[in-house]
Amino acid sequence: MNEFSDEQCLEIKNNIRLTDEKARERIKEMDNPKSISDLQKLEKDKRNKILGKAKEIEGISILQISRITGITRQVIKKT
Repeated sequence: MNEFSDEQCLEIKNNIRLTDEKARERIKEMDNPKSISDLQKLEKDKRNKILGKAKEIEGISILQISRITGITRQVIKKT
């Protein structure tokens, strides 16, 4: 009955949140744009590829990506 289990039923995880500055740096590392606002000017496919990678960064939220890039949350959610 007392078996070891890897289940994480109600485990509380420490959520690591990046500051906007750190998140901005991490996004810049992906494509090295001159400025984050340049993402708005990129071709749709290239922009979406970068946004998709940005969503995978641990500690960054969709709202934070939106705030940093100026791209709406709806667009970021779709990528």
